[in-house]
Amino acid sequence: MSVELHHCIHGNKTNRSLATQYHLLVGCCSECHRGLYGVHGKYGREKDLKLQAEAQEAWEKRRVKKGKSTPENVRNEWIEIFGVDYVAALKNTFADVEEELSMSAEERIERGFTMTEYIIVGDTKHFKDSLIYTCGGDRDLAEDYLYRIFNDPTDNDIKATEGMTNIHIKEVSEQQQWWNDPFLAN
Repeated sequence: MSVELHHCIHGNKTNRSLATQYHLLVGCCSECHRGLYGVHGKYGREKDLKLQAEAQEAWEKRRVKKGKSTPENVRNEWIEIFGVDYVAALKNTFADVEEELSMSAEERIERGFTMTEYIIVGDTKHFKDSLIYTCGGDRDLAEDYLYRIFNDPTDNDIKATEGMTNIHIKEVSEQQQWWNDPFLAN
């Protein structure tokens, strides 16, 4: 069985480079990595988010233990570098899931619980709508990221958007999401 290297922090080239730099990597078999229930699979989002949060917590503990940061500052340093607090995102995801599971199908539709996802994209010299960040089903989060990119960018934002034009939020319906691509499904 071959082992595939999974970058716990991913989504764009800059994040994968940072994951490599900070040793935020795990080995997975191909099924656990790219299978239907793997971290990149159709039903693997929860596993992926858990790995991201665990990687963040491990990075924060290492920084404090090595004396490179304090417990009070380490979370802000993570957000400055990676742009996302995965520990908070994991907590919020479970709160949303519990709320959604307690609703009827009609209530979910009325309250706007859908499989729509929001991504931030930009155009490069050769490609239109190149992925910069994924924001899940949270439009407010996407708007916050976009505001930060334009008004108070982190180093990661600057690297991720270098050479990009027409940076904007794109709404992706369930039918357009990558796991429904027939080419990738086979």
